[in-house]
Amino acid sequence: HTGNIYLRPINLVSRNAVLGIFIGEKAYRGRGLGRQALSAVLQHAFRELGLTRVYFEVLADNAPAIKLYESAGFKTEGHLRRHVFKEGGFKDVLVMGMLAEDFQPNHP
Repeated sequence: HTGNIYLRPINLVSRNAVLGIFIGEKAYRGRGLGRQALSAVLQHAFRELGLTRVYFEVLADNAPAIKLYESAGFKTEGHLRRHVFKEGGFKDVLVMGMLAEDFQPNHP
């Protein structure tokens, strides 16, 4: 098992969904698997499900993940200060999102 990627909950009335992605095995990180999975799930979300927005929360200090999301076309939509308690302290969280019109399936 390499990791997980999912859209849930999917709100078909408002046509948006929360994205979740996780590459669990460190040996598989940095190999482009997350990028491939992200591209496939965004294609499904925007082209097949007809969603208008996909969004998620990410720890503000998770630079590799943020770099991946930004390179895929996600934008930072909000900054939640001291939002989660993890590893013995409070951490900031970014809310990132993408609109259907911003999706480019062949984006690097």
